[in-house]
Amino acid sequence: MTEELDQNNTDAYKNENSQDECEQDSNVLEVFDSMLISDDLAAILLDEAKNLKAQIKTTEKNRDQLVEQARLKISNDQARQVIVERLGKQLFDSYRQYLRADQRACIAAIENLWRKYAVTAKQIEAERDQAAAELQAFLRELGYE
Repeated sequence: MTEELDQNNTDAYKNENSQDECEQDSNVLEVFDSMLISDDLAAILLDEAKNLKAQIKTTEKNRDQLVEQARLKISNDQARQVIVERLGKQLFDSYRQYLRADQRACIAAIENLWRKYAVTAKQIEAERDQAAAELQAFLRELGYE
C-alpha cells in the first residue's frame, strides 16, 4: 500500500514538474516574442536552457552520490566533530559581523562628535573678534563712529 502511495506521489511530482517545465517554456517563448527575438535565436536559447537544466540535474545527482559516499566513510563521532566545528565557525563569523557592525556604529558616532566639536572655543572667539573688527571698520567707513 505504501509503495502505491509512493508511486502515486512520484507520478504526481513528475506530472507537476513536466507541467511546470512546459509552462516555463511557454513563458520563455512569450518573453522572446515580446523582445522581438527571431525564432532561430529563441530556439537556440531554449535548447541552451534545457541543456543547462540537464547539467544542473546531473550535478545534483553527483553531489548526492558524493554525500552518500562521504557518509559511509565517516563515523558518527567524526561527523559530530565536523558539525560542531562548522557550527562553531559560523557562530564565530556571525559574532564577528555583529562586532564589526557595532564598531562601525561607534566610529560613526565618534566622527559625528568630532565634526560637531572640532572647533574650540578659542577659535570661535577669535573668529568673533575678527568679524567685530571688520564690522567696526565698515562702520568707520560709513561714518557711524
